[in-house]
Amino acid sequence: MYSSNILLVFLLFFLAKTQASISQTYITPMVGYEWNFAGPYPNPTTWLQRDHNPKTRSSHTYLVGIFAKRSLSQTSYLSTGVIYSKFHYRMRIHPFLARNPKIDLKASRMRALVGLEYKLSENWVLCGHFSLNYLFDIKTWHDFWRSGSFDYFYPSNRIHLGIIVAANYFIGGFVMRPFVEWGFWNLKGHKQYLTSTTPISGFGLTIGYQFEL
Repeated sequence: MYSSNILLVFLLFFLAKTQASISQTYITPMVGYEWNFAGPYPNPTTWLQRDHNPKTRSSHTYLVGIFAKRSLSQTSYLSTGVIYSKFHYRMRIHPFLARNPKIDLKASRMRALVGLEYKLSENWVLCGHFSLNYLFDIKTWHDFWRSGSFDYFYPSNRIHLGIIVAANYFIGGFVMRPFVEWGFWNLKGHKQYLTSTTPISGFGLTIGYQFEL
């Protein structure tokens, strides 16, 4: 499953390197790994169609993407990007309130980001982004979504704050820049599947590498 993602990374490298040669915009492919944790539901007894009592909600995903960065000054950059990921969501429910106490949901996700980066020093860069996320190609084995897959699901938005290590690490001719990012997200359920569209909030931690071409 992840071999196709690796091939996509190398394809992004070649496309970005070609683009960087004809443009003054900095092109930086990235790879990463992300954990997400949902906060408490505002009204857990009505957010799902059944009277569930969510206890823990977490997900993990691998990220592959590409950023375009344009210099605004000697210390700041405008950053835009697109990220693709495989999304895996797990939620445990109180066993007395559900026949199946676990939800195990898999999907693909596209994320479009725009933000700013500010150079704090020679070795540290502060980054902040706003993103829109869209889930698709969803698979689940829980009887609540018995159909197994459908073409659309709820969108979500996210605010990202992070640090990029600007020190140079050379691997295979590329400059590797490790980064750590903390994200706060918010989403609404679709009324076709959920009885309430009350937003859910949460947070996520992303680690990875950007590759300067």
